[in-house]
Amino acid sequence: MEDIKNLLLSRNIRPSHQRLQILKFLAGTPLHPTVGEIHQTLAPLLPTITKATIYNTLRLFVDKGLVSAFRLSGEEARFDYKHRLHAHFHCILCDKIIDIHSKYPCLDIHRIGPLKIGDVLLVFKGLCDKCQKPGKTGGVPLRKKIKKKVSTGGPRPLT
Repeated sequence: MEDIKNLLLSRNIRPSHQRLQILKFLAGTPLHPTVGEIHQTLAPLLPTITKATIYNTLRLFVDKGLVSAFRLSGEEARFDYKHRLHAHFHCILCDKIIDIHSKYPCLDIHRIGPLKIGDVLLVFKGLCDKCQKPGKTGGVPLRKKIKKKVSTGGPRPLT
C-alpha cells in the first residue's frame, strides 16, 4: 500500500483512504471494470463510498495519467491501470476484455516521430478461447458476428 501511496504523491494526488483503495483494486485486477463494478467490489470494504466518489477519483486518475478509460461498442466506460503500454483483445460474444502484453510497432510511440502522443488504444476483436468452442457462434459465421458488433461503434476514449 505504501507503493500506491507514493505513486499518488508523485502525481500530486492526496492519498485519501478511498483513493488508495480504488487504485489498489485497479492495479490488482486483470479486469477492466466499470464504475458500478468498482463500487460493487469496494462497497463492502468502504460502506460510505459512492459511485460519484469513484467516478470523480477515476477522472482525477485519468487526468494524472495513472488510469486509462475507454468504451467498447457504446457501453459504459471501463477503466484500466496504466502499468505499461499494452493492447486489448475484446471477445465479441462474451464481451471479455483481455490485456495483451507484446511488442507491436504501433505501441512504440518513439518510432512514430515528433508527435506528442497522450495515449494509445489498440483493441483486437474476435473470439476468446472459450467462445471458440463448437456451437458458441450459434451457426452464424464469425465474420457476420464481428460485422454486427463493430457496426454499433468501435472503441472510443472517454471524454
